[in-house]
Amino acid sequence: MLVQLVRPVVNREWKSGMIRVAFDIGGTFTDFILSDGATGATHVLKVPTTPNDPSKAVITGLQHLLETVGIPGSAVDKVLHATTVATNAVLERKGAPTGLITTDGFRDVLIIDIAGGGAA
Repeated sequence: MLVQLVRPVVNREWKSGMIRVAFDIGGTFTDFILSDGATGATHVLKVPTTPNDPSKAVITGLQHLLETVGIPGSAVDKVLHATTVATNAVLERKGAPTGLITTDGFRDVLIIDIAGGGAA
C-alpha cells in the first residue's frame, strides 16, 4: 500500500544542489518529502514501515517517489534521515540497555541532559 501524493514532472534538466529528499521511519509509516529548489515544488509520500527491516520501506519509497516525480537518483543532492522509531524507543525506555561513551571534553553531555529533564 502506497499513499501517493506526488505529481510527475517530466522532460526537465535537474540543477545541481536543488533536489533534496528526506525520510522519517516511524512505527506505522515511513514518510518522504522531496523538495525541488529550482521550482519550489514539494512532493510527499507515505509507505507502510517494514518493522523487520526498515530499509525495505525506505528503498521502496525512494524508488517510487523518484520514478513518480520523474527524477533520476543521480539528481538528488541531499538525503536527510530521521527515525521516530529510535526516538520513541528511548523515550519509552524500550530496547536494550545502552551506555554512552564520549571523547575527552564531552562528559557534560549527561549533565546537560539531566538538567534538561532527560532520561539519563
